Amino acid sequence: MNRLNTLIESLQGFWAARAHRERWILLAGGGTSLILAAWVLVWEPVTGWATDQQQRLAKTAQTAAIVSQGRKRLEAVDSSNDRTKNLPVAIAASSRSPMQDARRVAEQLDILDAIERREPTRDGGLQISFVELPFSDLVRWVGEMQTRGFVVTRARLTPIEIDRPRGLIRADLSLASGAS
Repeated sequence: MNRLNTLIESLQGFWAARAHRERWILLAGGGTSLILAAWVLVWEPVTGWATDQQQRLAKTAQTAAIVSQGRKRLEAVDSSNDRTKNLPVAIAASSRSPMQDARRVAEQLDILDAIERREPTRDGGLQISFVELPFSDLVRWVGEMQTRGFVVTRARLTPIEIDRPRGLIRADLSLASGAS
């Protein structure tokens, strides 16, 4: 408390030593500094935050409109008399990548290391090559890709060891979207 008293006394001495005009100049400068500090430290961050929140709200509203439109399309397909089995799959598959689907299925079946090459095709399909893959795993992978809306359009299977077959093959496949 002793230091605080000393500081207050020194400020009072400083203030008392100033002329009336100097006091007004110091008060005006202090007030201006206080207003400037409040603007820089409070007003600008708050307006920046409000602008960011408005942008996030606009993006959220746009996303909600897209989801709502997709939901209406799916409900219209579901309630129509022409209940085709592949149309909902086509709508859902149109937003997915065959590259991502192929990778996810391979990860699920624990055969990701067997993929040698994956390339998308212009028609929304996929060309993929496997090396040293058990035939049964390839069949499971193809079956899972068919449930996701893709069909095999071309397949070239080569056994790894012709003399001693162990069921390992090399496979080059072309897949196309079943919805098209």
